[in-house]
Amino acid sequence: MRVADCLKIAVVAALVTMPFSTAFAVTVTSTNPDWLLVTGSVGANTGIFALPATIPGCGSENEPNCEPTGNFVFSQSLKIAGPSFYTITDSDGGAATVSDIITIANSGPGGTGVIQFFSDPNVPTLPTGFASLGALCDEGSAGCSGLFTVTTSDNTVVTVEPASDSESFFNPFGFSFDSSDQIRFTGVTTIAAVPEPSSLALLLAGLAGLGYGVRRRARRQV
Repeated sequence: MRVADCLKIAVVAALVTMPFSTAFAVTVTSTNPDWLLVTGSVGANTGIFALPATIPGCGSENEPNCEPTGNFVFSQSLKIAGPSFYTITDSDGGAATVSDIITIANSGPGGTGVIQFFSDPNVPTLPTGFASLGALCDEGSAGCSGLFTVTTSDNTVVTVEPASDSESFFNPFGFSFDSSDQIRFTGVTTIAAVPEPSSLALLLAGLAGLGYGVRRRARRQV
């Protein structure tokens, strides 16, 4: 195999193994480290973030104590008339009350889309200036999941499925991950953060060194 061919293979392999891709049109990134990307849930165009049932300082099945807000930032703006919100209700104790609020707005960097998941007991009062889009589902005694779609600026339709528990083992999407809440995004081609600068620097340094070695070998063969 020629040296040039070896170099091409090495470059492709290095790019493929990096933990990011520049080919994806739309990304969704969680900015709250308490919300974890569920192992095994990431496919070609889908992924799930979950708030674990046990969080240090919050206890187990942590709804009575604290449930950190989920913040999910799109790489593009959303085609929406204005800020809006959905609710999830809980009628387990009798009359249905609001237990979760999911807001949608273009409040991210540069006007990009942001979805926030407020869980009890961190549910604010119903947000002013946001249009109510109704209730997605009712937790009852077993928890529930709802569904809605948003469209990004490049006309990508993204399905969003928030799910809220009811203080018991909660695994709404079948990945054996006990959680307080989960949210699945479908229609995005990746769900990942930007690579660390150190990782990118290592790749570039390695490719530069490989190229230098090839040039030296080529000169010796002349």
